[in-house]
Amino acid sequence: MVFLWIFAVAWCGVSLIMLGVAIKTSEPWYVLALLGLFVLIGIGLAAGLVTGIYQRFRRGPATLGATPNGPRGGDTITFTLHLDRDEPRDREIVFALEAQENDEGWNTQQTMTHVAKLHGGMRQASAQFTLPHNARATSASWRWRASARVNHLKYAPVEQDVVVRAAANANEPSTEAVTLNSVPADSLTQAESRNTPPGAHEIASGVWQWHSATRTTQIIGLILITFSVFWLWNTTSIALPRLSARGDFAFSWGEVAVALFGLPFLLVGLLMMLLGVALLTLRQSGTIRRGEFQTRVTALGRTWSMHNLRASDIDFLQAASGLSSGRNVLRYDLAARTPAGAVILPYSATSTNDLMQQARWTASVMGIERVQFDPQTLANDMPRLSLASDVATRQWIGKWIAGMMKFCIALAVAGFALLWVTSPWKNGAVEGGAASLFI
Repeated sequence: MVFLWIFAVAWCGVSLIMLGVAIKTSEPWYVLALLGLFVLIGIGLAAGLVTGIYQRFRRGPATLGATPNGPRGGDTITFTLHLDRDEPRDREIVFALEAQENDEGWNTQQTMTHVAKLHGGMRQASAQFTLPHNARATSASWRWRASARVNHLKYAPVEQDVVVRAAANANEPSTEAVTLNSVPADSLTQAESRNTPPGAHEIASGVWQWHSATRTTQIIGLILITFSVFWLWNTTSIALPRLSARGDFAFSWGEVAVALFGLPFLLVGLLMMLLGVALLTLRQSGTIRRGEFQTRVTALGRTWSMHNLRASDIDFLQAASGLSSGRNVLRYDLAARTPAGAVILPYSATSTNDLMQQARWTASVMGIERVQFDPQTLANDMPRLSLASDVATRQWIGKWIAGMMKFCIALAVAGFALLWVTSPWKNGAVEGGAASLFI
């Protein structure tokens, strides 16, 4: 919330100053229209924040609890709203339970609602929801979020995330699973040996190794690098003082203020380029021998994830969606199902029949007898196996990105403050800096 307020104040302040300077310097109408649009956006954001504070003040402090903990599909959940203040009149409480999917932002896929009446003088209201029997478990791409609103106060909901566990039979193969009759690796026929992953080679007797890269991620990486170069080319003139364009080398606080405000855009471009290079250099490798399978993910010259999978840990093998378009799967990955979760193995196929042959080859090399292969695609809510090092890496990356965002905000606020202090009514300081935005 503090970040939103800082962003709103900086946005409104800078856009108003730029609009005032543009009006004073008689900029073209399309520049005034663009700056006016930015001003309206800032006013709308500020109005929303003020409305949210007012509605939360009307509601008062509140908490939302849920029982039982860790429900499964078909279970009934009871939500209880506790308010710190009571009122003499009756109030209407709207409870909602939403199933949301993370697809470049959380999108609501399913909503269940219940309206309860809180009588005058009471501070507690409850509602019950029954989860569908096929309810997806909570994961990085799927969540269940409960909310309660008092008297339809839209901007003052009380929210609670509900952790839904996978069904009890989620770790069992489907009825479509088939048993693979694996054979010793040295007994594989020439036709069966063709099912080795592309690029795999035997580095020692019974030890195979290969590296793979996804063409899709490489294309996305090239697009990001190209866009970042275009972004940097067009934002460097704003982020860096353009003293040479002024015709002299006189120091100008307006140039410094505009440079400070533009530096975050320069950093965003550098981050996009770094992400593009990371996708371009993303590699997945595997080493397989009898009794063990090791997978590794590398990018930017360092290892980001590594798993050591033992043959005794594998319950069965299953198809997973590697690339899809809507509900159509374009590329399948092979997943090894373990009691702790699923491990995606670094090779794929365009059909489940080809993937089954690769699964048989994997079982033969690892020495797993009569393992099952499930052609039914792995559910998105099935947890992927992760190590403590992966969690630490994600936490480090998250802290680094959060630090960069705070640094960018601090630069933008400093630039805005400098624009405000350096007297926007003088033609020399701010107008010179502001004019560079439109050149």
